[in-house]
Amino acid sequence: ATLVDGTLERVRKRLGKVQALIRERMETLQPALADAVGPVLACPGCAQLAYVLGDGEPGRCLYCLHHPDGDMAASEYIGAVLGLSYYETAKDGGRWPVHNCVECGNEAFVLTGEPGDAMSDEMIWVCFACGYFLGEMGVNECVDCGIMTYRATDGLTVCSNCTAKFFEV
Repeated sequence: ATLVDGTLERVRKRLGKVQALIRERMETLQPALADAVGPVLACPGCAQLAYVLGDGEPGRCLYCLHHPDGDMAASEYIGAVLGLSYYETAKDGGRWPVHNCVECGNEAFVLTGEPGDAMSDEMIWVCFACGYFLGEMGVNECVDCGIMTYRATDGLTVCSNCTAKFFEV
């Protein structure tokens, strides 16, 4: 018990130093984070609010420099930040919450889980492949095929593919 208590005391002291280093690093990143074109997200690698979306390309964490491809970043975000397991989601009959982006078409479009997951006051849709983002209410599932598409301003939301099929002769 004495060995454990001594070890825990040393860990607590060093943990305080680590937390001070994290605070200092985040403070030095504040100008770059403030200049980010899009929302800043919690990083799926280190959990710091320092993941900036790319402008037409995958984003990166300014804190830990984590820079996965878009589809990988989306899956990592869903697992690490939103706390979902692909296995558990499938086992329970649910759908993995990654969609094809309404802009670039890559399967890397995710709704942030809570406002605290991003430097934003609302949940937002983000594409980890191209950096496109918009408010939660900007998209909806097509009522015919279920893919994500821009929300209709009036009536039912229908994607362009399903609309074209309707008008085929």
